[in-house]
Amino acid sequence: MLGLAMIANAVLAQNSPVQIGFSGPLTGASANFGKDLEVGARLAIDEANAANIVIDGKPLQLTLDSQDDQADPKWRCKSHNGLSMRTSWPWSGT
Repeated sequence: MLGLAMIANAVLAQNSPVQIGFSGPLTGASANFGKDLEVGARLAIDEANAANIVIDGKPLQLTLDSQDDQADPKWRCKSHNGLSMRTSWPWSGT
């Protein structure tokens, strides 16, 4: 429920698509797990976009921002930091 409220706030604050961040092992020894997770996230986003959801008169359009952490803790930190640096939260002023 909190996730939906955060998406709704983002939609109300901007007209651009809402980016959903994903970080997982897309390459390397664990890539099969990461790719399955990424496909699941894409399917969920596609279903939400196909539902033509409207919040306060504005259409909800979701996109997926995938980052490869290579199943390596050092890369995981880098991919998470990369996602957070591209995030603009309505309440943060960034």
